[in-house]
Amino acid sequence: MGAPLAVLITPALVLIVGLVLKSIPGNESASAALVQLIGSVPGWIGIAFDEENPCGFLHPRTLLGLQLLLLPGMIVLFGIWLALRARFWRAGVGGLLSSLGARAPRRDDVEEIQIGNVIEEMTIASGCPELLVFLLDADSANAAAIGVSENEAAVVVSRGLLDGLGRDETQAVVAHLIGSVANGDLRILASLNAVFQSVGLVLLALDAVFALSPSAARDVVRALRFLLGARLDPVAAAAVEELLVGRILLLREDGLHGLTSDLRKPQPETRFGRFVKRFPPFYVVLVPFLLLYVVSLLLRWQVWLLRLLLAGPMVMGVWRSRRYLADAVSVELTRNPDALARALEKLSVEGDLLSRARWAEPLFVVGSSRGTWSEELGGVVGSHPPLPKRLQRIAAMGGVDLTEKAKFRGTPAELTLKTFVTSPLVFTIASLFFLIAVISMGLAAIPAIGLTLLGLKLVLALL
Repeated sequence: MGAPLAVLITPALVLIVGLVLKSIPGNESASAALVQLIGSVPGWIGIAFDEENPCGFLHPRTLLGLQLLLLPGMIVLFGIWLALRARFWRAGVGGLLSSLGARAPRRDDVEEIQIGNVIEEMTIASGCPELLVFLLDADSANAAAIGVSENEAAVVVSRGLLDGLGRDETQAVVAHLIGSVANGDLRILASLNAVFQSVGLVLLALDAVFALSPSAARDVVRALRFLLGARLDPVAAAAVEELLVGRILLLREDGLHGLTSDLRKPQPETRFGRFVKRFPPFYVVLVPFLLLYVVSLLLRWQVWLLRLLLAGPMVMGVWRSRRYLADAVSVELTRNPDALARALEKLSVEGDLLSRARWAEPLFVVGSSRGTWSEELGGVVGSHPPLPKRLQRIAAMGGVDLTEKAKFRGTPAELTLKTFVTSPLVFTIASLFFLIAVISMGLAAIPAIGLTLLGLKLVLALL
């Protein structure tokens, strides 16, 4: 995913290094060596297309040339991931609680007092540090453990869960959350979320630089201000989280995007497109930018495919395994697998996410009841294991088998290797989709490499 960033980072880095070397007396040979090295990169990559070369892109010089082109973008993206993870870690849970609309328990409400007692019992049983308790005024039955570590965590429970579940079932759900905290899942999730935050920042940069989107440029500045600022505001952290993750699929309608948007809409984002449509000669001025815009769409498609087919499934695969482990810890703490099975079966019907909490889905005990995949996060893979799978594992631990009651609740099927092997239709569709993905990746990667080489050629001309 560093390829889109390399388009900007690699030429800029070579220019800075070259100017620094030229400004230091006696470094003429080093500057000439840099120019010669960078000037050789196009020839090295061209070896891949040589008919006499049987290795293709695996030729050593071609691989070296690609590394010189892409490595700066990869390093910068890795640095962004580290910085975002550290920054959100320091921000704590205050902003997330505010964005979810969580509140402290009422002291005159018996149910809300009881949930505090249940959480206290489970923290003592698990040896976990004391956790804060918050309530969500929502009819949907669900609960979440949020925070950045076991020493700074909170349990958020909806009123729908308190009203719909018995004490034993509520205790099993709380034990699941506390087990998740005790297992270090919050630290893992902070690292996983930083992956999607980094991807969101890359997509914002593409829209701001290549699509000339004013709103994307403002959002990039907002994200960088949070990332690099001295003051750390938890509320601002939650807003940036929503910006980078919750809106990761958003295609903006201002800038050059406005040329293809519905001009009949009254939104101000379409003013640019309406202006260009009214004055067609203006297209001549925009021709270079329109070419870059097409490249930005291809790069955006490349990042989207990598997130959909590689990063998303890997990240969500890790998190789904952690849900199984938290279920096992719940059974261990409560010694009552039946209570957890009944709770999950009820949540499969009554549980759901708040619409504004879609990007925070991995934090909750169960995902969306609509059976849709986590498009913002895992692409074709959901953030939670299929409910029948969870119930089967609980039954194997001695609990009642409620799989038949829950298997038709709309939970997305789990895509496994066995599924592809045993189902010809799934295998055929997956093969076609993979072929389309490979072709699309090639179409997206070639402009990225070409633009980077063009940028390097301009830099060499300046040096």
